[in-house]
Amino acid sequence: MRRVAAFVLVACVTASGCSSYGSEYDAVAYYLRGGSAARSSVIQTCIERRISEKSRKEAAAALKVSEDRVGVVACNRIISGIASGRITREDYIALYGEQKITPNMENVLLAR
Repeated sequence: MRRVAAFVLVACVTASGCSSYGSEYDAVAYYLRGGSAARSSVIQTCIERRISEKSRKEAAAALKVSEDRVGVVACNRIISGIASGRITREDYIALYGEQKITPNMENVLLAR
C-alpha cells in the first residue's frame, strides 16, 4: 500500500518550490480548492503519468480495481481527498517525510 500511495502523490502533485512538506500541502490544497476546473486539471495530469507494469499490478491489487483503471481511480481518490480535506496536512507529511501511510490515507485510497 505504501508504494501505491507514494506513486499516486508523486505522480499527482508536482513540487512547487516549497521548502517543507507542510508548505507544499498547503499550496496544493489551496489550488485544488479553486474549483472543479483546478481539480480536473490536476487529476488529468496525474492520470497521464506512466508507471511500471509491476507497480500498476501492485496498485490494482491493493485498490481492488483493474490495471487499466488504477490511474483514474487512485488519482481521483487522492486529489479529491486533498481538496475535501479528508487527506490532512499530517497525512501528506507522513507520506512524503516519513514514507508512512496513515490509517486515514489508507481509508481514502480504499474508498472507505
